[in-house]
Amino acid sequence: MDLADAAQPSRRRRWLAPLVAAVLVAMVGVGIAVLVGTDEPAPSAGDRQATDGAPSTLAEGWRYESIGDVSIQVPDAWPYLVPPGDQWCVNEEKNAAATAQPYLGLRGGASTLVLCTHNGAASPIFGDLPPRFWSTHIELGFVTPEAPPEGETEADGWTRIVQRSGEVQLTGYADAEHLALIRKVLASVRVAEVDPLGCPATAPTSLRPATAFDVREVRASRMVICQYYADGMAGPQSRTTSWPLQASRELADPEALRRAIADAAPGGGPNRPKTCVKTKLRGPDFVLRIETAEGLREIWGRAGNCRYNGLDDGITVREVTAANCAPLWGGRVRLLLGSSAVMERCWPS
Repeated sequence: MDLADAAQPSRRRRWLAPLVAAVLVAMVGVGIAVLVGTDEPAPSAGDRQATDGAPSTLAEGWRYESIGDVSIQVPDAWPYLVPPGDQWCVNEEKNAAATAQPYLGLRGGASTLVLCTHNGAASPIFGDLPPRFWSTHIELGFVTPEAPPEGETEADGWTRIVQRSGEVQLTGYADAEHLALIRKVLASVRVAEVDPLGCPATAPTSLRPATAFDVREVRASRMVICQYYADGMAGPQSRTTSWPLQASRELADPEALRRAIADAAPGGGPNRPKTCVKTKLRGPDFVLRIETAEGLREIWGRAGNCRYNGLDDGITVREVTAANCAPLWGGRVRLLLGSSAVMERCWPS
């Protein structure tokens, strides 16, 4: 069964802020990137309106980034970096390096609780962050009470553009040199119930895949991971949909990954149920969409828990191992929460 059939339908949303010469952008939790000085043409305005779930045309040298029911196209050259924040003084050299080129912003991890102080006046755009750490970048996230309001803010030669679509917020930061490019990138905004890689905007709510198959008996020609927010974890503070799409990406060497899943022991895990509050089994944290000669197949995965972890093909729930879990993560597809037993295998770094 195609995952789109299992996803809850989400109504199309219209951008609240007008599209002027190009689309505006905004920031929050999960990040997205900034612009590199390039003369490459931006995606056409026609691609922006691909609201029927059909793949829009991807310009050469660009890639898709998705969150919820919103996708944009960004240059392949953009790295993924955590923007310098209120912990800028903890590693100044690393934070300074992050401002050297435009990038796609990632949500930061836990705070060190170090108090970083700056003697200069606060910026209307960057707050108390020292000017040497100001950077051109884009962040994708969900609307939160702390999020800046929609619209454009200009100060000290910099511009912040905030735009919302339903519960999704895009935020772009640019100096004068990169402002036009930021606008062009944001003009690629696409709102659809299925993202360009085939991931539905919301996770399935059932407990196991409706179409079962034996992962040992197929061969994978392509594999995409669709990662969803777990209810009550990181994600929108208020929303009309449950478990929106966090990010998606195509995985390298899909057949090797399929074999690693097939070779894992039945039974699921690793689990440490005594280390956390008892919870009910829920829908998947992520879905692996696998293209095979027999058609599309899905494996539903859970790896952010202290119980119920495993990879489920609908027949057998298999154990999470380093070989079948570590290759899943990259870019904005990140495992931020989980028991130590899982993190040691899935996120060894």
